[in-house]
Amino acid sequence: MIYVCLLCFLILVLCCTSKIPSTINRSVENTGSLCRFGLDWTTFFKVILPFIIVVHHIDHNYEHIFPNGISRIGIVLLGNFGILGAIVVGIFFFISGYGLMSSFLKKGDAYFEGFFKKRFVKLLVPFILVSTIEQMVRTQVIPDYSVTESFLKFLSSGFFFVQWFVCVLLFFYIFFYLCFKYVKDRKKAAFLLLLCVALLSLFYAYMYTEHWWKSNLCFVIGVFYCMYEPYITRKLNGKWKLIISFLAILVAVLTIVPRFLPQLDTIKIVILILPVLLVMTTYFFTAPKGRVVEFFSKISYETFLVHSIVLTLFSYVVSFSSTILTFFAIFVGTYVFAWIANLICGKVNNLLK
Repeated sequence: MIYVCLLCFLILVLCCTSKIPSTINRSVENTGSLCRFGLDWTTFFKVILPFIIVVHHIDHNYEHIFPNGISRIGIVLLGNFGILGAIVVGIFFFISGYGLMSSFLKKGDAYFEGFFKKRFVKLLVPFILVSTIEQMVRTQVIPDYSVTESFLKFLSSGFFFVQWFVCVLLFFYIFFYLCFKYVKDRKKAAFLLLLCVALLSLFYAYMYTEHWWKSNLCFVIGVFYCMYEPYITRKLNGKWKLIISFLAILVAVLTIVPRFLPQLDTIKIVILILPVLLVMTTYFFTAPKGRVVEFFSKISYETFLVHSIVLTLFSYVVSFSSTILTFFAIFVGTYVFAWIANLICGKVNNLLK
């Protein structure tokens, strides 16, 4: 909670003290091809988001990872990461939807040539590899662990660490392909996509826990935002600081509300608004670049997948008395395994090509 409020405060300060770039105020004539949330910022977010997810899941498993207790630093760090999981997933879904739409607007129907092969291979090869290794590890280190029972639990309750996320993303890819390939009117295709994602979310809301659905609409918001981004930049000409300040204050207030009124789950609204706020804020700044950013961005998906294996090992096998050392070891192990998985998957992808 406090991290979201601090982020909103930082956005307020930066936007109020920064000069609005002339490129934002420039009128945009071509509403179909120009997208302002560029690849550099996408790359940077791919570095930050997996890091937050790892800390979020450390928070969820801290009793196993820190059986002898946790230091005050660890309590402060983890205590405010509880709500960030869904928010980070929402940002990633937004970026995914935005990226798909951006590529489609640039390439047209040619974008769908080999769409499933490219998307599914990149998504499923690491997923199958890491999931197989994860099951082998869990079988060895968790007492009385059963792969069959775990799989049945996944089908019945939908919970199996990160696998739910990959399943949802696969559906998004299929929906996007069907809607925009076979419905030529892009507005109708976008609203059909919204309907598909909404129905999928209703199904998940009925069948599974809320983490299956509460971030899903961010994917559609990313698609719509990309479609209408040039229009948005024209309409908000001269009002950027006002709009961003308003959204930052709104997000901060909605984040605090459940603390005083627990019956109002306004975090679900924060999940939908925050990605848009972050994208608008990026217009003011240049994204960090460099080899380090490129490296961690390249292994971001594998980082997301393999960290569950590392946390399993630290929950049942590895243990350090120092909280800081434990954090350090978890992240080093996660990034090393992610790098190895990325290399292996790269070889497999080349063979499949």
